[in-house]
Amino acid sequence: MRKTITAIAIGALMTASSFARSEDSQIKRIQRLATEVATLTVVKLANQSQKNLNEIEKALRVSKRILTGQRGARPTSYVVCSSNLSFDVAMIQKMIEDAADDYMGMFPYDAKNFAGNWVDSYPCEFAEKYVENAKNLNEAADDYMGMFPFDAASYAKENADKLCSDVDIIARAKKYYELGRGRGMFPSDASTYAKLKIEEDGSLSCQMPKI
Repeated sequence: MRKTITAIAIGALMTASSFARSEDSQIKRIQRLATEVATLTVVKLANQSQKNLNEIEKALRVSKRILTGQRGARPTSYVVCSSNLSFDVAMIQKMIEDAADDYMGMFPYDAKNFAGNWVDSYPCEFAEKYVENAKNLNEAADDYMGMFPFDAASYAKENADKLCSDVDIIARAKKYYELGRGRGMFPSDASTYAKLKIEEDGSLSCQMPKI
């Protein structure tokens, strides 16, 4: 009986040791693969088709969500901003109102109404990001997508709650614009090209929680 127990214990230890080695080996394989992907990104990325670029970005976003514990996590429960006593709702409403006036081209009366509707529709937690998005979208549209101020403001209003949080929209629009110019496009055509690429690459495919 003692020999049997000893054999079982040894077998369990061997299994645990084997599992640990297997897990360690998998981690090393993943690290090696990540290094290879990083190297290939520098060397090969510029030559990929738009379809391949979209698939690569999607795969990397999934990997990032897994590593940060966001994939499969229970969605955060938010409450509408105007009902959240943990925030200074009046201050947030004024911040949204100023952004609507400064970056979305609204007249003061319209900006005030817009801000009131915003705090009745979105969580307070996203107010600062919303304002940042509106500002950056307006600047990107004005500088690199060839839009007149009114159109840039409308673009910011339309997409401020859709811009993905990990996208530097100004840098990305600039990159596409310069790519177009590098291919011999006129400035107006390069601006149109930048706008089209932003629409295609998933930069505006996210959505802030709306209650």
